[in-house]
Amino acid sequence: MKKELRRASRELKTAGVDIIVYGCTSGSFIMGKGFDKEIIKEIEMETGITATTVSTALIDALNLLKARKIAIGTPYSNDINERARKFFEDNGFEVIRIIGLNIARDVDIGKLEPYVAYKLGVRADDKSADCILLLCTDIGTIEILDLLEKILKKPVISSNQAALWHVLHLKNLGIKIKGYGSLLEM
Repeated sequence: MKKELRRASRELKTAGVDIIVYGCTSGSFIMGKGFDKEIIKEIEMETGITATTVSTALIDALNLLKARKIAIGTPYSNDINERARKFFEDNGFEVIRIIGLNIARDVDIGKLEPYVAYKLGVRADDKSADCILLLCTDIGTIEILDLLEKILKKPVISSNQAALWHVLHLKNLGIKIKGYGSLLEM
């Protein structure tokens, strides 16, 4: 995906968008700390449009919540999960637990029902974690976040939710959305 970043950015620029989100969670952390910032810089230099990545949005959301100890659920393989662990730890967070579904094909992730994300969040939880992260933009989570937060009694942040929150935050729109996790109410 990184090889096609400039071309894709130019195409998005023609749509007259106000902000560009690099919408792949693992694609924005896979090369480690700072890779998300490199992606943002490249998009902004190519287009002159404000940009962010899902990983950047997740880091900013965790900092807003003052969450230092995190538990993570993903559909990813162990290899990608270890890269996620390293990314978040290198950015100052303690990863208490990380659980993956070991799904290799993106198309299979996209077919998962939201209840799978719900169960993943419950399995990933640890009483010492300040927050649960549900990573991957291809897994449906938005409809289960409120319920999961009520059950676990802590913030639950998903990739798509964090990306939406970050766009609203970066554009200073002051929009708060209820019913889809506490992050969107901030």
